Amino acid sequence: MSVPVLLPTDWTSRAACRGCPSEKFFPATEDPAEAAKVICRGCPVQGPCLDHAMRYREAGVWGGTTERERARIRRATPGRGLAPDNVLRVAQPHRG
Repeated sequence: MSVPVLLPTDWTSRAACRGCPSEKFFPATEDPAEAAKVICRGCPVQGPCLDHAMRYREAGVWGGTTERERARIRRATPGRGLAPDNVLRVAQPHRG
């Protein structure tokens, strides 16, 4: 089964995680997420990545944050923006 994922077309090609194993960014629990966060800390597109994850409620580590951390950010800053127009729909395998 595939789940559609929206990927912006302008920043993903510069992401530090490009080519990294996806398992690192989608751990079964939040405990091993630190390895992904280390990669995110040095990423030139961490901000746009976090914005994307906040807007689309992505699973896993995005922009150096876990789902739980992004939920806290949402509660503290309601009204994050709507999805941008420049997105590309990509089918990703569902892991569930």
